[in-house]
This record gives sequence, C-alpha cells and structure tokens, in this order.
Amino acid sequence: MNTQRWAQSKLIAQSKYSFPDLATPLDLEKHAAETYTPRIFEEFKVEIKSACFTCAIGDKEKDKNHGILYIDVKDRERKKDYKVGYKTAEVKLVCNCKKFERHGMLCRHILCVLKDYGFEKIPSEYLLNRWNKLATYQPIFNSDGQLLADCRSVDA
Repeated sequence: MNTQRWAQSKLIAQSKYSFPDLATPLDLEKHAAETYTPRIFEEFKVEIKSACFTCAIGDKEKDKNHGILYIDVKDRERKKDYKVGYKTAEVKLVCNCKKFERHGMLCRHILCVLKDYGFEKIPSEYLLNRWNKLATYQPIFNSDGQLLADCRSVDA
C-alpha cells in the first residue's frame, strides 16, 4: 500500500510541478497541458499535431432550422472527410468519428474547428474529470450518488 501511495504521490508531483513540451504554439495546447495529466496530454498532443498539420477545413453548410453549422474537415492522414457539427449558441461540437463519445477526448477534427474559430481554451464540457490533473481530489460518490463519509467502505 505504501508503494502505491508513493507512486501516486510521485505522479501527482510530476503532474503539478512540471510542464510538458508543446508541439504547437496554440493556446489550446497550452490549456490542455495545464489541465490534463501528463499521460493523457501526450495522447492529446498527437491529436492537436494532426489537427494542425494533416487536417483542413473544407465546405461549410448552415442548418438554419436547428442553428447548426456543419463543417467538412479533410483528414489527409486518414484520407477521409469528416463532418463536424458546431452549434455556436451553446458551443456544442460533434464529429462523426465519435472519438469524444468513445474515449472522452476531443478528436483532431473538432480540434481543427476549434483552432480555425480561434478558441484559446477547450470548452469546459469537453474536459472530463477523469483526465484532469485534479481528479484524485474530487469527492468520492457511491453508485446512488451519495457522498461517502468513509471512502474505505462502499455501501451500495
């Protein structure tokens, strides 16, 4: 148990007191480096590099009935076009590759749109607590959503 605690303390210190190398000059990447754990940031860095160097914005189509802008993103690495839906009023983004829905991290196609539209930070609804540096400091809840007074015993 002490070994696990020491390893966790070491990872927390590394996460808190070090800053990773950035692949791009984008504020989006800097924000991710400040927010994500080092391991998750390395995965994010692959996506942001691809968003900058292998993806490009294509045609745009506005759905006036629903207020959604559909943006074609050309991914030269995967040799495929993806469609990103962007609802500007609520900052909702959806890509047909479904990476965020499957993995909980934004895909290169959505990042390409965020970059193109001048976002400096990742919208908060797309920053999941499980990838956050402060995830271990969150309260622990049981399956009924009740706060546990003693984290060692879990009452269902």
